[in-house]
Amino acid sequence: VNGDSLDIERIVNGDSLDIERIVNGDSQDIERIVNGDSHDIERIVNGDSHDIERIVNGDSLDIERIVNGDSLDIERIVNGDSLDIERIVNGDSHDIERIVNGDSLDIERIVNGDSLDIERIVNGDSLDIERIVNGDSHDIERIVNGDSHDMEHIVNGDSLRVAYTNNDSHYIEHFVNNDSQRIEHSVNNDSQRIEHSVNNDSQRIEHSVNNDSQRIEHSVNNDSQRIEHSVNNDSQRIEHSVNNDSQRIEHSVNNDGHRIEHSVNNDSQRIEHSVNNDSQRIEHSVNNDSQRIEHSVNNDSQRIEHSVNNDSQRIEHSVNNDSQRIEHSVNNDSQRIEHSVNNDSQRIEH
Repeated sequence: VNGDSLDIERIVNGDSLDIERIVNGDSQDIERIVNGDSHDIERIVNGDSHDIERIVNGDSLDIERIVNGDSLDIERIVNGDSLDIERIVNGDSHDIERIVNGDSLDIERIVNGDSLDIERIVNGDSLDIERIVNGDSHDIERIVNGDSHDMEHIVNGDSLRVAYTNNDSHYIEHFVNNDSQRIEHSVNNDSQRIEHSVNNDSQRIEHSVNNDSQRIEHSVNNDSQRIEHSVNNDSQRIEHSVNNDSQRIEHSVNNDGHRIEHSVNNDSQRIEHSVNNDSQRIEHSVNNDSQRIEHSVNNDSQRIEHSVNNDSQRIEHSVNNDSQRIEHSVNNDSQRIEHSVNNDSQRIEH
């Protein structure tokens, strides 16, 4: 992006993902084959070409709205105890993610280059609030069971430090010409944090043994990257942002969820995969031309939506209910085809 190159390739369970994934020996890129069934749709609208080849089967709840180039997406997975709200408005990113069973609450907001990060781990009794606004740093960290309370505040080159140590804690701070470095170590709680800041380029590494969590944060010229890894909850999240072009990769083993999000110049793409719920969703938007593919195995439903220059097409298929609906609209000329087997109804409108 802008001369920078970002390449992420991951192999999960012998499968390969780059924006191409092979699942159960099946291949998908915007092409997929499931149960040996093939479904091919090719359409050209106003000189634009759209080709989808795919198969059928799913169970999903999706609300997506695009208003004046702004995107609002709310997705909730109840059984997985996951609530994710992400909103991108005018290039600003607001992300709230909560995992209930993992007792983790993470709020990260980047607005006009300002970063606000709040992370709380309940069972680990750790509360960390870090805020960087206009180059000013405010950091509050508290460890309850470790009997440690630490506050540090740096405003306009003035520093204030209050440190309280107990239960085998070790604290080192170094401050030179607004370039700060802090190293914290605690023996009983097996936690270690290293922070380094040079010319407002910050990096933080956190490691905890008992809770098996590790977080690495890096920010250079407002381009941020965060890597989180947790062993017991089997979750991993990688976030990368370069010039407001963001990418997020999430992987969870117990809940079998995998999500990739990529946004370049407000052109967004999201790929979601879940094994237990057997759902898969691909969303792509380029210059307000959107495409969405949804697949779910248990409820045997498939929905494909495509919109080019306000000319929309939607195809829905459901196996158990034996229903199929095709809708097409070009320049406000609409066509709808509906078919149902059990209820023996068919309707064609033009």
